Amino acid sequence: MTFETVEFVARLRAGDEEAVLELCRVMLSRLTRIYSRYGFDDMESRSLANWTIAVALQRITTFQSRARLSTWICGIAHNTGGQLLRDRFQYDVPRDVLDDPRLESL
Repeated sequence: MTFETVEFVARLRAGDEEAVLELCRVMLSRLTRIYSRYGFDDMESRSLANWTIAVALQRITTFQSRARLSTWICGIAHNTGGQLLRDRFQYDVPRDVLDDPRLESL
């Protein structure tokens, strides 16, 4: 059975273990590469790839076949990677830094 078919998605929805293993076989390296491109190290990328598969399996009932299954799963990865980067680089500037008079001359 091919990975991108309606029948395959139905097997995933039914909890077919062979379908889940096939999904992992096909998608894990691709997802790991996506997270690596976001700057995560190898261990983080593999962990996030596994997490993405788990999320996709939890949400498989919401998949509507408007896109390919792999596109939908990669979308989850891209949204997650982007959000993690935003969270990683979001920080509060201490008030005393903002009040520093040296900033006025800039």
